[in-house]
Amino acid sequence: MKIARLFIIPVFALALAGCTINHYHYYGQAPIAVKAIDSPGQAVLQEKLKGIHTAMEITANNIANINTNAYKALRPTFIENQASPTVSTDWTSGNPIITNSSLDLFINGEGFFRVGIDSDKGGGFAYTRVGSFFVNRDGELVLGNAQGSRLADGITIPDDAVDIFVSSNGEFTVIMPDNTTSAIGEVELHRFINPDGLTRDRSGLYIESEASGPSISGTPGEGAMGTLMQGQIESSNVHLFSEIVEMEKLRRWGDAIANELGVSAKQHHTYLAMTHQAAISNQVDLIRAMEDAYDVVLADKERRVEISPSLKASQ
Repeated sequence: MKIARLFIIPVFALALAGCTINHYHYYGQAPIAVKAIDSPGQAVLQEKLKGIHTAMEITANNIANINTNAYKALRPTFIENQASPTVSTDWTSGNPIITNSSLDLFINGEGFFRVGIDSDKGGGFAYTRVGSFFVNRDGELVLGNAQGSRLADGITIPDDAVDIFVSSNGEFTVIMPDNTTSAIGEVELHRFINPDGLTRDRSGLYIESEASGPSISGTPGEGAMGTLMQGQIESSNVHLFSEIVEMEKLRRWGDAIANELGVSAKQHHTYLAMTHQAAISNQVDLIRAMEDAYDVVLADKERRVEISPSLKASQ
């Protein structure tokens, strides 16, 4: 446990220094063999170091969003002879989290929900994987809270509805006080030819663009669109320990290049902390993620201690 604590805490402290409000993800191979540097000029090395700092910032933001529902991590990839990383989205689904709320919906597939954008914010539509809905004062389904964006399918819940059921293919049915049932509408899902072309706003909603192409609408259950699972919501797809390992790889790579530039590792780490002070606002998220990681390690150790007598008995 002491080893786990010593490993996790310093890396999270470094992640804290690099965290900002944006959402990013690094998930793949980080080039860490830096002894043979192709570029002889300091300007080239400085650009490489900036690229590493960007990737560290991206990785730290993934860690900060480990508990954000349906968060889709971003992946910076370094291409040969390119100083800055190319960033793409990791569209793999997060795991379903059971909430037992009748208005929480998990998409078991590639689809998105469509919600309306208020006219004072430009109008039109946005798309989301977060299926956490509420009922506003007009009985409309809205995203996130009672003042959230309205579900574009126009479903309205009767005031006197006793319960709500949502089928896997998106049909909404309510039970009334006299125990009769009433179908009140259906939810469509939406896909894109190139989801990487979607623009993500600061609230986590996705906006279609020329690069993404127009949305393709369909009934849940059609092809890769996916089915709906009521009473569940999608977790973040960030893998904590993978991100910690990648952060450490990037730090070591950055230290090596900084050394080539005549900067000590201590000076490099001080620079990281000073140039990312705006990130401190996310420290609570990082601390919570650190605590979650520590709990996982502790639970695993306790589990192994509990099963060890039975293992000995079987030998």
